[in-house]
Amino acid sequence: MWNRFRAALVALLVAGLAAPAFASDVGVQLSLAEYQKLLAAEKGPTVTVIDSLVLAGSFDARNLTVTLTGRAFGKKQPVPVLSSPGAVRLYGCQGPGVIQRDDSDFSLTPLADKFSVTCQLASPTNDRLELTTTSSVLWVQSSVTDGDLVETDAADGSRTLSIVRKTAGSTDVVKLAATGHYQITLRPGETGFRYEVDVQNPNRIHQPFTLSLSSGEHVQKVDATVGYDVSGTSYRFDLPPGDSTVSLTGTLSASSFTPPVAASVQYLLLEADPLLRLTVPKPPRRISPQESGMTPRFRGAQAFLLSTGETTSWSVKKLEVLRTTSFAITSAEHKLYVSRDGEAIGESAYAIDNQGAADLALPMKAEPTYAALDGQAVLLTKNAAGNLWTPLSAGTQTLTVQDRQHVKRRLGFAWGTLWLPEMGTPASSASIEVAYPKHWLPLFASFRGDTRTAVPSTPTLFWLVVIAVWTGILAASLGFKPRKRILLAIAAGVCVLVAGWATAIVVIADAALSLVLIWRRLRGHKWLGTILGAAAFFVLLFVVGEMMGGNRFEAATSGLAGSPSPAGYYGAKERTMKNYDWRGSNGLVVIGNAPSPAATAPQTYEGLPAKIQIPPGARSTWFSAELLRTDPPRGVHVLLVADWIVEWVEALLALIALALIVREQRAIREGWRTLFPAQPSPAPAPQP
Repeated sequence: MWNRFRAALVALLVAGLAAPAFASDVGVQLSLAEYQKLLAAEKGPTVTVIDSLVLAGSFDARNLTVTLTGRAFGKKQPVPVLSSPGAVRLYGCQGPGVIQRDDSDFSLTPLADKFSVTCQLASPTNDRLELTTTSSVLWVQSSVTDGDLVETDAADGSRTLSIVRKTAGSTDVVKLAATGHYQITLRPGETGFRYEVDVQNPNRIHQPFTLSLSSGEHVQKVDATVGYDVSGTSYRFDLPPGDSTVSLTGTLSASSFTPPVAASVQYLLLEADPLLRLTVPKPPRRISPQESGMTPRFRGAQAFLLSTGETTSWSVKKLEVLRTTSFAITSAEHKLYVSRDGEAIGESAYAIDNQGAADLALPMKAEPTYAALDGQAVLLTKNAAGNLWTPLSAGTQTLTVQDRQHVKRRLGFAWGTLWLPEMGTPASSASIEVAYPKHWLPLFASFRGDTRTAVPSTPTLFWLVVIAVWTGILAASLGFKPRKRILLAIAAGVCVLVAGWATAIVVIADAALSLVLIWRRLRGHKWLGTILGAAAFFVLLFVVGEMMGGNRFEAATSGLAGSPSPAGYYGAKERTMKNYDWRGSNGLVVIGNAPSPAATAPQTYEGLPAKIQIPPGARSTWFSAELLRTDPPRGVHVLLVADWIVEWVEALLALIALALIVREQRAIREGWRTLFPAQPSPAPAPQP
């Protein structure tokens, strides 16, 4: 007994220890096709498509149903299918799918690859059913026995469904209300039309609506949210209850128009291309184009209010287009710089208002080196005539052109004409600046009869008169005769005009003689003489410093002393005409000569041209003009002289003036002896 009990206990222990091992070996066997299907469902895309949505039943029996039929691939995930603004309910769904609701949206979760789910549908009004389908629903169909389906497609692929219940009461049909908008556009080659009719169907059932075309229309496109049939020149539309819009677009072969429908209100808009002149011999009731509710494409459109069956005819005449300027130049700014070696670099900036020109040809006598539109460099290209050519864009823009030319030089003089680009169109306002380094003094500059010449400055003329009068008074005190007195005064004035060192000699001599005369008159008043002498000394220092540091000439810039220069394109700060110092050192900006055409190798394209910075120069000549036209070619004529010639002429004139003064030294000594006679020597003491 005990042995049997022990054997049974051992068997139970062995079975308990072996059970987990047996459980771990339990598995599920799948075929290869089923396994590959699971892998495809795990890794492939997830797609659910509703092939059709079918509405069935009737409002009267209150058994409306909706059936969703489709396919699913991949993971079975919820897909939105319906939404309803009203309190529509779906219940009692049958089939391999689950319908879920979130607020007013319904989603479907398929439970099979192919499914068909049918749900009962309850509408709160039992008179109208409104639903909106998503883009997942491909087709909508209605078999509701006592309802009409109205569909409206949206741009995102969704549809708005409206099923209106048919009433079994009165069979009276209310007349449709239509409003016609007819827009006819006349072009040189064809006449286009667009008919748009807004129709309101007040009935609860679909109603036919017909457009009968009788004006030679060739319809190219029909825009309507409802179905239609074509029979000859008639278009029959099946309009649902509510508002609908029908639109026809095409071409018109006749020169008259008759409304294609009997509408309560009909608007006609006639417009013509600017190249055509439209005439309506017997116009109907005319209204404003804004009142027609249509937007004209061209100016001069005419709008009319038509009656049913009223015919409107018109005539068209092609107009002759006059040759005009397709672009205007509001302002032109020119700056030219003449370097020491005679090379002139110019920059012209034009503010252009372009209304139709595709390009611009710019004849130039100078060699173009740079061109830019609105600050962007463009290629330097030529047309068949050899002129600079550049394309233009529409609207306002700025054209900048730089060029290079030369003036003739010989024996310290330079002369020539600085040519401007030939725009061909007058500029409303133009300014021209010619700048020079300190090496050149412009003796003469002229543009269109406006001349600038080098004249003495106002301060120089003032000091010339002061010194001449001062010297004449001193010469009179020395006893000079009138003729010699005038000659000596002129010589002193010439010294003031030409050279600073000669001016200093004359002023010091006049001041010394004046002090001597004052001392002679006031030698009895010791303190008064000292004060006047000190004052005269400081006045002498001031006058000498002013004469040696001041400028003596205005070059050929403004023509008149002190006239201001215009502030233009080339500088934000307004510059003032300055008197020029002929005595300065040669602070020059030298620009190398361009190689001659014969020595220049064939050019290759190396990118866009680079812009040269025009130097400001030490001297400037300004011109301004209104309605400046550059054809025939116009330029600035200049005559320049080198500063070293001016310095030699100054020295020569100063030496001549001093020679005249030295020539009269005998008269000066005689006058001095007259003022200060020699004291007689005392008589010797008698000898005892």
